[in-house]
Amino acid sequence: MLISLGKTGAARVPFLRLIWISLLLVTAAVAQDPTQVGQWTATSDWPFAAVHTHVLPTGKVLFWPAFDLGDNPTLWDPATGSFTPVPMAGWNIFCAGHAFLPNGQLLVAGGHVALNYGLPNAVIYDPVANTWIQQPNMNAGRWYPTNTTLANGDVLVVSGQITPTGGNDLLPQVYQTATGTWRDLTSANLYLPLYPMMFQAPNGKVFTAGPQQMSRYLDTTGTGAWSGVGNSNFGLRDYGAAVMYDVGKILLVGGANPPTATAEIIDLNTTPAHWQYTASMKSARRQANATILPDGRVLVTGGSSGAGFDNYSAPVHTAEVWDPATGHWNNWATAPNIYRGYHSTAVLLPDGRVLSAGGSKASGEIFSPPYLFAPSRPAITTAPTSVTFGQTFFVATPDGANISQVSWIRLPATTHAFNQNQRINFLTFTPTDGGLNVTAPADGNHAPPGHYMLFLVDQNKTPSVAAIIRLDSSIQSAPAAPTNLSAAAVSGGQVNLIWTNTANNQTGILIERSADGTNFNQIASTIGAATTYSDTGLAATTTYSYRVRAYNADARSNYSNVASATTTTGNPVSLTPTSLKFGAQIVPGPSQALAVTMTNQQSVDMNIASIAASAEFAQTNDCPTPLPAGQSCTISVTFAPQSTGPKVGTVTITDDAPNSPQTISLTGSGMLAVSFTPTSLPFGNQVLLTSSISKKVVVKNNQDRPLSTIVVSAAPGDFTQTNNCPTSLVPGGSCNVFVTFTPQATGSRIGALTVDDDAPGSVQTVPLTGFGVAPVVITPIAFSYGGVHVGTPSTPKDFLLTNKQTVPLTITSITASGDYSQTNTCGSSVAPGAQCTITVTFTPTAKGKRTGTVVINDSSVTSPHILTLQGSGT
Repeated sequence: MLISLGKTGAARVPFLRLIWISLLLVTAAVAQDPTQVGQWTATSDWPFAAVHTHVLPTGKVLFWPAFDLGDNPTLWDPATGSFTPVPMAGWNIFCAGHAFLPNGQLLVAGGHVALNYGLPNAVIYDPVANTWIQQPNMNAGRWYPTNTTLANGDVLVVSGQITPTGGNDLLPQVYQTATGTWRDLTSANLYLPLYPMMFQAPNGKVFTAGPQQMSRYLDTTGTGAWSGVGNSNFGLRDYGAAVMYDVGKILLVGGANPPTATAEIIDLNTTPAHWQYTASMKSARRQANATILPDGRVLVTGGSSGAGFDNYSAPVHTAEVWDPATGHWNNWATAPNIYRGYHSTAVLLPDGRVLSAGGSKASGEIFSPPYLFAPSRPAITTAPTSVTFGQTFFVATPDGANISQVSWIRLPATTHAFNQNQRINFLTFTPTDGGLNVTAPADGNHAPPGHYMLFLVDQNKTPSVAAIIRLDSSIQSAPAAPTNLSAAAVSGGQVNLIWTNTANNQTGILIERSADGTNFNQIASTIGAATTYSDTGLAATTTYSYRVRAYNADARSNYSNVASATTTTGNPVSLTPTSLKFGAQIVPGPSQALAVTMTNQQSVDMNIASIAASAEFAQTNDCPTPLPAGQSCTISVTFAPQSTGPKVGTVTITDDAPNSPQTISLTGSGMLAVSFTPTSLPFGNQVLLTSSISKKVVVKNNQDRPLSTIVVSAAPGDFTQTNNCPTSLVPGGSCNVFVTFTPQATGSRIGALTVDDDAPGSVQTVPLTGFGVAPVVITPIAFSYGGVHVGTPSTPKDFLLTNKQTVPLTITSITASGDYSQTNTCGSSVAPGAQCTITVTFTPTAKGKRTGTVVINDSSVTSPHILTLQGSGT
């Protein structure tokens, strides 16, 4: 069709502009078509930032936040969007490592005391009983360790910082699932960076893919042994990401400072295994998350493209996906305008969506990949809850003829840009009547025991909703149901339960309650062979119904009979108030006392056995024993926090009243007498013997009295400080300290800013970190030419010189000695960040060993630089 635009340009311009605008609108619509690029939900508020995120065998998501809020585990239900607090672990589980055990329980190792100070604690979360089970301590504190589930179901724990002066924990340890004990790999002591990227490999060893350039295998048998595999191509990829996108096949992507877009792959099934580049991402990223999708593609979300540790000013909001079949990346939909960088997490949900949350924000959003906008998706009608290695099992589906892949992905456990539990297997299958016969992996080297999300993927790459299946070498049968459950109300707020156990393979009992006799909710669990439970805190004159069931690591029993009881008109012993809130209190306290009145409302005297307060709280009282009928007494409570952060405790009164024990809930938070903002100063890379831009630390006096005798210092010599702090700082007042980093040597440099004063807890410290970078880097620094015929020039060897300075590097001279000659592209000056090549040729003049050097004289502080050369004349 021809369109006449008239003869005048003036008439044509508006029409052409209209066409151009229309084309832009069409292009934008295509670019955001969810069938092509997927779709993000709007951001929703969360109670805490999800810094550690785990998909449980129940399909719910367990997460917890950072720093002093670390021990606030919370459950999020993807089906309803609701949040439920989880009992506390008992210590700060921020900056811990975590991996799932074969039975679906989560092993959490290490934790947070303060910045760069680790905890030696270990604990297991049981998602069935909703309880934490304390385990023996590790050899030392670990802050930023990595957990890896091994082929036999044990868990390897490596790295993690002990203290700033103690450095990283060099000793790998194995948690032995069968005995609940630790085994030390004493022959495998090795420095590894924090949160190394570790994978169970097909050869039975554990492979470390990054962030360091050198890749290694760790043999975890006996006392352990390391062996080298080879270097990745790019170099250090701190806060990059790595995933095992097929058995033994690993993708390493992004990271570094400034961030890189490059990506590399290695196939551990080949000999020798070596890293090779695949296509680069569309955007450079560090602090991003990589998530395996059901069809084997890898989704990368979030991160920063700007230089620096966590550059908020250069967020990457567009999702990218890598296809292992082509090695190419494609951009998908752009996320809401929330920066997901340091401390962000991303996990694949059983319904095929991807949760992105955390970072500096207590919020989250969900990404639906394009496959969720297909006209239809496969369905799993039934699937087993557990299978054994090599077992062929039946998955019922009406879509068996259209299935092109059956994959399963291990339940995610993500923190700090690395998913410590994520991996995928593509399972062999054959169609059969009503579904598929699917074969599980043959051994734990290919799929460590534990729970997996099983997906059926059709020919259009559309996955089903997952069935969560446990893989192990053996599976326990369901225990028998408890019997003879009875319920008896003993007061207006308490019902006592009694039942009979009939199983010998149970871990414990799950207790459920209903207020209407129909809708039951789990309220508690027991461990072991308990046969009684007291349900307290109930409403008076109310009928409650109960049922119980036994459970073990693999299954739950049928329910017992239902038993009901109606509470009486009121509590025989009352507390007013029933809870005390102390607010913020300077460490180590104590606070002013708060009082609770206890009244014996019985017609008989009450004998008091004990009144006890939990740690960091103390009580005194004037309560006699017995407390006469109708009389009251006073319990006075004080709060003495020993560390910062939220604190929870109780006062427990044990007596002979029917509603014993009575409890008073206690809350408060510890606050340092002197606080620092920020609490640490990372300086990043700095050229040797040059000074960084100063960074500021604000010192604040949180006391209600002056802070006196303030002395500020920084150590070691890599760090210097100036300040405007007076000798006496008024209550609530603050002053500024300015710290400069001047590295005296290359590599990691660690120091501390100290403030010595008359406040409790003095001397206070602010950890200082930086990395000294050589002004000139030459790669390699030495080379051996091997044997070369006398009088014959060798194959030339190139040496790469890089100017890491922010100023030009002046080259004074480059000279070769001995039987060696050189040419170069360096000229008289090398620009900041630029490189040049020095090409050296060996021409032996005699037989035998021949050594020589190339000496580079330049304007850097480390000049001269010497290349060490050797070869043999033959």
